[in-house]
Amino acid sequence: MTGVQTCALPILTPIKSTDTPNPNTAYGKSKLLAERHIKSLPDFPYIIVRPTGVYGPRDKDYFLMLKTIVSGFDFGAGYKPQRITFIYVKDLVNCVFRIIEKGITKKEYIVSEERSYKSSDYRKYAQKILGKKFVIPITVPIFILKIVSVLSEEISKISRKPATLNRDKYHIMKQRNWICDIKPIKDDLDFIPEYDLKNGIKESIEWYKENKWI
Repeated sequence: MTGVQTCALPILTPIKSTDTPNPNTAYGKSKLLAERHIKSLPDFPYIIVRPTGVYGPRDKDYFLMLKTIVSGFDFGAGYKPQRITFIYVKDLVNCVFRIIEKGITKKEYIVSEERSYKSSDYRKYAQKILGKKFVIPITVPIFILKIVSVLSEEISKISRKPATLNRDKYHIMKQRNWICDIKPIKDDLDFIPEYDLKNGIKESIEWYKENKWI
């Protein structure tokens, strides 16, 4: 025995397109209602696409994270291990066109990179690509994140300006498991995303710089 204790990471079950949806955000609930409606229409040739974290040029959500990293900080949510997944916008578009070209209907797909990442990986890749020598990681406890999100949303109602943080964002950020099963799109479409997170961030940063966002 070495006297060194190790902590095993929890085994997380990938989210599947066949799982019963249980959204806890306004966006998720509205999307589920829309899905149920189109599925109820007789002979309607629907396709349901559920992308994971979409990022790339013109995206503003992950851009806020990137701006924070440019400023020398990176904020994480909670102390428990988190696994997250991404899909670069070009890969998402290519997937949608492939569905159309194959003429597939009445199917549901989760679209994601096959690999999952630690919550700190985005910062590490962005920091290296940006050439930042120092970025200070700051972990915000979940209960503080909830308080800030609620206050931010209430202030937004008064100011009538969109809030960066709100209750929906809180529910998304506190979720620990975003691992996705993309076997159906691999089997049905022979589709594998071309961009991993590192290359997607690199191309995104190039676009943000060219367009003077950063």
